[in-house]
Amino acid sequence: MRPRSALPLLLLAACGAPFPCAEDELLRADGLCVPRGGGGGGDDTQPPNDDTADTGEPPIVWTTLPATCEVPTSLPADTLVQTGQDKRGQDKPGQGFFVELIDLELHGDRVYGVGQGGLMVYDVADPTAPALLGVNPSAGNGRYHRVEVIQDGLVAVTHRDRGLELVDVSDPTAMKTLGVISRAGIEGLAWDGDRLWLTDRARGLVPIDVSDPTRPVEGAATPGLSAPWELSPILNNWSYVSDNALGVVPIDLNNPDAPVIHPAVALPGATQHVTVADGHLYAAIGGAGVAVLSLTNPAAPSIVRIVPTGGSAAQVSAADGLLWVADHEGIVVYDLSDPANPRPLAREQTEQFALAIRAAPGDRAWVGDWNILSGWALDRDGAAPSLDPSTDSPRLPAEGGETSVRLTNRGDDTLTLSGATVGDARVTVEVSATAIQPGEEALLRLTWSGGETLDTSLCLSSNDPDEPTLTLKLTAGVVGDYLGQAAPDFALTDLNGDTHRLSEQLGAPVLLAYFATW
Repeated sequence: MRPRSALPLLLLAACGAPFPCAEDELLRADGLCVPRGGGGGGDDTQPPNDDTADTGEPPIVWTTLPATCEVPTSLPADTLVQTGQDKRGQDKPGQGFFVELIDLELHGDRVYGVGQGGLMVYDVADPTAPALLGVNPSAGNGRYHRVEVIQDGLVAVTHRDRGLELVDVSDPTAMKTLGVISRAGIEGLAWDGDRLWLTDRARGLVPIDVSDPTRPVEGAATPGLSAPWELSPILNNWSYVSDNALGVVPIDLNNPDAPVIHPAVALPGATQHVTVADGHLYAAIGGAGVAVLSLTNPAAPSIVRIVPTGGSAAQVSAADGLLWVADHEGIVVYDLSDPANPRPLAREQTEQFALAIRAAPGDRAWVGDWNILSGWALDRDGAAPSLDPSTDSPRLPAEGGETSVRLTNRGDDTLTLSGATVGDARVTVEVSATAIQPGEEALLRLTWSGGETLDTSLCLSSNDPDEPTLTLKLTAGVVGDYLGQAAPDFALTDLNGDTHRLSEQLGAPVLLAYFATW
């Protein structure tokens, strides 16, 4: 599937001429300099780009694809399909509003979602026609960040600046807030059938007695957390905190009156969400993908594998031997027959920004896709490839040269590349392999002679049933009003009061990160 930018927007800029790579390095499509050399495979950050260096690996045999970009006459059936959606947005007069779904809970035939729109309740009894039943009264006053179902008719929601609210949802058309704990820093939620557990940025782990929902009562806090985002569902008296600063934090609730917070397990990415299944923990860790940890020792999980998903993994959910991942760009599904080694089954790009996901019975899942609640179904008996390029907008060196794009097969059948056409004769296109096995990758090498500005497109055909022809945008030099030009100088003041000027970074890459302020 074609990758796509998601919020937050990341912009790579430089003042003056582009930062050059060393003579023994190659500029990759994502702007990184990587060593030239053959060899393949395991290092996702340094793919093979050249067949000239002596690396001890067999040299790459580059292949030129047929100059065609036609849909293959025979395609497998798509195994991951959208079943239905409820779409909102400010472009729908009278019924639209800004939803921004960032957390979901599934309870029976209801999906509870939270985001900028407040608390939203959907009827999903018919997966082909999810229907919004109601929005809580706070929809116009601010968002929520987390939602947890306590029992039929009662849910808990949090906002990290406002605190906890217990909401009566027995009538979704007239929801009522029953009890409130007003305090900044409250974030994650987990219900164990007796009490509600909260993660608090300042206090740590906090139990809440909600036997009277109109008067929630806080118990003694257990310190030891830093930036906790969420708690996993409690299983066998254990829960795990996805702490954005620390990693995965085990919580021992065998004695709920005296919980124990065990040392965190650091992960190679910011931990955003966790789920537990079959003695393993799966953690969404942003751009690094999903971390798989063994729970042989529940107090000290051990990392067994890091699985790149292609996007920035935000949430994970497991059920019926499947792992579902929302990674901003879309959703990815893995088979957990071997829990320590998730096997890719399918990937689909979603319409907007996939930030939340919950597995449902029957090889289905519900996805919070920004302003859309969408349902998805997997055909586990089928098999199909899924092409996922590392970028859809490769940029080549202005003076001429080459760059590469990783082509990963995130499906469960062989991906066959059948042709490529490019709109500029100065560009040559080669691949390191025409057949890519499930979970493996090949390289697309783009070379051009330099000269005038390059502004064209590449069409690549394959047997991916969802997108059998894929278009990549190719550029080099100055394109449009800004791309390729020297950035104007500016100064910014950091949180410590120190001023930084762009011109002081001349010769070094500069990353500008833009974030929404709400």
